[in-house]
Amino acid sequence: MLRRFKLRFKFISRLCLVFILGFIIQGYLSTTFLHRSYVKQLQQDQFNRVATMVGTLDRKLQAAQKSLVSVSKGLPILHLDDAEILQLWLDDRRGISKIFDNGLFIFDGNGRLLCETPFKPKRRGRSYSFRPYYQETIRTGKSFISDPYISSQQHNHPAIMMTSPLFNEEGELKAILGGSFDLLGENFLGGLSQHKLGDSGYFYLAGLDRTLIVHPDSEKIMLRDLPVGANPLFDRAMEGFEGCQETVAFRGVQMLSAFKRLESKNWVLAGNYPMDEINAPLIKTRYVLWLAIGGTFIVMFFLSFISLQQIFGPLFCFTNHLENLPAKQGSECLADCSGTGEIEILVSTFNRVLHEADEARQALDYAQQMAHLGSWSWDIPTNRLIWSDEVFRIFGDEPKAYEPTYALFLDKVHPEDRTVVDQAVQRVLVDKHAYEIEHRIVQKDGSLRYVREQGEVHCAPMGDAIRLVGTVQDISDVIHLQNQLRELATIDELTGALNRRQLFYLAERLLKRAARYSLPFSILFYDLDHFKQVNDQYGHPAGDEVLQQITTRVQTLLRNTDTLARYGGEEFCVLTPETKEKSSEILAERIRKEVEKLEITLKTGDILKLTVSIGVAGYQETDTVSSLIERADQAVYRAKELGRNRVFRC
Repeated sequence: MLRRFKLRFKFISRLCLVFILGFIIQGYLSTTFLHRSYVKQLQQDQFNRVATMVGTLDRKLQAAQKSLVSVSKGLPILHLDDAEILQLWLDDRRGISKIFDNGLFIFDGNGRLLCETPFKPKRRGRSYSFRPYYQETIRTGKSFISDPYISSQQHNHPAIMMTSPLFNEEGELKAILGGSFDLLGENFLGGLSQHKLGDSGYFYLAGLDRTLIVHPDSEKIMLRDLPVGANPLFDRAMEGFEGCQETVAFRGVQMLSAFKRLESKNWVLAGNYPMDEINAPLIKTRYVLWLAIGGTFIVMFFLSFISLQQIFGPLFCFTNHLENLPAKQGSECLADCSGTGEIEILVSTFNRVLHEADEARQALDYAQQMAHLGSWSWDIPTNRLIWSDEVFRIFGDEPKAYEPTYALFLDKVHPEDRTVVDQAVQRVLVDKHAYEIEHRIVQKDGSLRYVREQGEVHCAPMGDAIRLVGTVQDISDVIHLQNQLRELATIDELTGALNRRQLFYLAERLLKRAARYSLPFSILFYDLDHFKQVNDQYGHPAGDEVLQQITTRVQTLLRNTDTLARYGGEEFCVLTPETKEKSSEILAERIRKEVEKLEITLKTGDILKLTVSIGVAGYQETDTVSSLIERADQAVYRAKELGRNRVFRC
């Protein structure tokens, strides 16, 4: 009967083969031609749109720059010492104020802010000579359009500054009129991010240094979010390419991308249109075509099966049940096929064995859930891999969600552990020994889990490996508890720096190494000036904020080999191995300057500025850790006696 069933299948399938093949060829040729024509037209349309937008941007940038230069000619430079006259003049420039939504500014020749509109208190007199737009205006003596920078205004948005210098009759620079655009505002630059290509396509503006200037994702602005090689077409655009082509964007997304450079500034406007959205109509056409082919095929098979159903009905029913068994659960797995004789015995025996196996599987699955321990079996000759339900759960998936393979398993392993795990599995297939390994896995939601995997190999009589069986246990809770205990023992909870115990432990090791190899070693000891006044005036929570923000800033100034630790209260130490006192003194001075200019914004909105006194001490042959820190501490006291906010090297 089985042979006759196979013959029937072959007969029906060959009748359908020519019909199905014709549909496949016709569908392939039609959709391929349609796709090429469709994409080619989209490339031209997309590039034309980007070019039109570039022309508009150039005109608006040039118009804004001309307006600023024109208005600057009326600036009363004879009254630069009278801020109120300048403020009245600037407030009266209402027309140009509507263009520059981030404000108008008047700077003197040294870069100090004389006035601004809208007026903001406590900002006059600040020096902005460090800004590149000021330095470039001074260097060229001409109007300048800046690259993006973070505005010093309270919103801290990324912004663009246009400048217009003003000179007296002797050619000396007296003042600079500046106009600023908020890149997150509703101006012609910020509005670029609102334009769409289709439903999910977008535009962005980038500088030739790969810095993003305008982007729908505001968090990417001023970042170099596209490393070299991530998007080959973007790399070409940075080198001068203009046009529209298909490309693989960052993170592997297929895009139709168009690029065009501005004339008024070395910026490139890009438009990205996802190929998934472009291909959607074609995919739908293919889907309908394949659905028609599949439907025709099913109908032909259905009619053929009906003609033989009465003869082979019970056997076909049971065979069909076996074929669909992997997709069934519970009582659905029991066969319900009427028959007599051998077929009846076969069906009843199958149902009894299946019921007993299901009870045993449920008991095993419940035990594995309680232990967070899953089992697996890999048949080497057939390359078939079987996971228990708990293995799926450990990997963050629903049981039986997909057919497991070794490649899928390796894909679940954390990329940094993948090579080690693969080598362990391959080694056990060769050595025929059991193995045990701990590694990380990444679930589909991105969460990280730690597992302990064990396996052993079963061999054929000739010695060849035929099966690999083992278990996977979730040990994430144990690992997390170990990490928490380790962190509590070494890290200062408030600031994130090392605690005092870890400071002495690490300093002792570095001191021994310096003594053994005759290497230089220095310690910086710094103390916040007048920190008690902060706690008294604003409260201890504010003091905690100050410590956290200053610690975060100091960490950015250190090398990878340097270590910051909290000695106690507002006192901190920096360990600088293989560093002489002079170099450490330079680092200390850099820290002092950074803290001095740091504006600390509290949660209450108050802005504080503090200073630090820093002592520097270098390792001497007779030093211990305590004596070295003590000399650095004495240097701090000496710095405070000399007036605070200074570095003293003992």
